[in-house]
Amino acid sequence: MTPSSPTLGSTRGPATPASVAVAAGCPSAGPAELHRLPYNAAMSAAKTATWKPCYERQRAKGLSTSIALVVLARKLVRVAFALYKHDTCFDPALIGA
Repeated sequence: MTPSSPTLGSTRGPATPASVAVAAGCPSAGPAELHRLPYNAAMSAAKTATWKPCYERQRAKGLSTSIALVVLARKLVRVAFALYKHDTCFDPALIGA
């Protein structure tokens, strides 16, 4: 009997949400540490005078706390990469709306 025979069962079952998400390029794929660290940095940054307005704007839009933190985490990563790329120091005055 072949592996695809109905009596032996299919070697491939129905697609699970996790397998579909990975195949679709889901952002949750990859090392968990790379997701946890920016999120934790955002939790800390949301309490500072520099980043609190950004966080509060997201909350005012009606986003949940966790989603607002994800938005802030993504912004922090973009700022960190820009600082690295342009070899500059952080200037809080440049943080835009």
